[in-house]
Amino acid sequence: NFKFQQGFNHLMEESEAARIELAEKIWTIGWEKVHRGHRDRGRELLKSAIECMCELCNDTKNRRDRIEEMRKELVDELLNRAGKSPHDRKASGTSPTMRFPTPLLSSTPGARAPVKAFRQKSFRSEMAELRKNLAMDLTDQGKYDEALVQLHEAMGLLKDKGDHVSVAELLAQIGLVHKNQGKYNQALAKYEESLSICREEIGIEDSISATTLNNMGVIFWRQAKYDQALQVYNEALEIRQRILGLEHSDVATTLACIALVYSDLGKYETALEKFEQSLAIKSKCEGTEHSDVASTLSNIGGIYFDQGKHQAAMTKYNQALAIRKKILGNTHPDVAQTIHRIGCVLDAQGKQDEAMIKYQEALDIRQKMLGREHPDVAQTLNRIGECYSRHGEFAKAIPYFEEALRTRRKTLGSEHPTVATTLCNKAKARKLMGDAREAQRLYSEAARIRKFVFGEDHHLFQQTKVAAHECGLALREDFLKSVS
Repeated sequence: NFKFQQGFNHLMEESEAARIELAEKIWTIGWEKVHRGHRDRGRELLKSAIECMCELCNDTKNRRDRIEEMRKELVDELLNRAGKSPHDRKASGTSPTMRFPTPLLSSTPGARAPVKAFRQKSFRSEMAELRKNLAMDLTDQGKYDEALVQLHEAMGLLKDKGDHVSVAELLAQIGLVHKNQGKYNQALAKYEESLSICREEIGIEDSISATTLNNMGVIFWRQAKYDQALQVYNEALEIRQRILGLEHSDVATTLACIALVYSDLGKYETALEKFEQSLAIKSKCEGTEHSDVASTLSNIGGIYFDQGKHQAAMTKYNQALAIRKKILGNTHPDVAQTIHRIGCVLDAQGKQDEAMIKYQEALDIRQKMLGREHPDVAQTLNRIGECYSRHGEFAKAIPYFEEALRTRRKTLGSEHPTVATTLCNKAKARKLMGDAREAQRLYSEAARIRKFVFGEDHHLFQQTKVAAHECGLALREDFLKSVS
């Protein structure tokens, strides 16, 4: 018994060290969310960090002081949001909307008694949940490798515990990270594994299944496998309508995804009909001034943009921008996305100077809020390069393509579809500058990636293969001229 108690105490000390480290990480990310405009999500993370610290077993003054410091900082944030000075805290007291956990780190006799009943399985489940939440926020920041580390740690904590629901959720989240990395086959494998657990182990198709099917649809859509995309989207839609009702926000999300497929198929009227259905549901569920409503308006703008209806697109983008600025502030990443799209419209209208102003505005916000090494930053860098290239300013375009390439390779991996896109843009500029050999090399690399991601029958692979071949023919002609 003595040896068992020694071992248990050692395990709990290690567990508490891991929990402290995790709590501090969650606390840091919570504040990052607040500063980037995601105040509600940030506050949730801050509360989670405090709760995590409060559930520790050891009673130390340093721990109690740290919890009190965390509480005061969070109250300051809540008062700041309400427009009050932090100095008003004493007068107003703790916000009535906040529920702070009662710490187990009390020196009161008997306060540690509940801790003695602490069960290791419960601890592992809580740690796994915290790591999953941390991974979700790392995913939002584009830190995919770090997110995967947290998710695999969480999976290890749940191994052989029989918690099928949590395991299915973790597998789906790992799939989401792989999807964002452009590793579509790995993502689909994880999604299939998650679905299998939902159907065979849990025995029901619930919101986890619907979300997983929806994410699988996104992959098939990006691979231009439109029939498969529509099939899984419709499965997700049927489940969501059955368990959530016809007018639920998640139903609207799937309708919007279906609309994007029809848009790519050139069936714009059907796409607009689905988007309008989605918009009506979102507006009813969330109100007209909600980020999801703004996203749908932006997507409708994208339909008009694809149709060449630039003014109609601009109207929708401006509506989305007004909502996003009102609810998120002027420097939120979603605001930057809308400004970026407005730049695309101006660019398509031939208004290079105005487009560049918008692109630069979007780039400044993205670099400030997301950091210089983020996929969204690379997206705008790539667009600036395209804008210069379209107007024949190739020497200015190349550095932007190169920086976008570095960022995309570092954050998304060398096999991501957007890496191929930037390679093609750089290749086109090099070809027009008279460097057919370098253009052929870049096109060939892009073709290899597109073949790997999309397959040989995909139109993007075929187009890139032809472009590389044309560069080869140009080199052959130059050689023949030089020796004739």
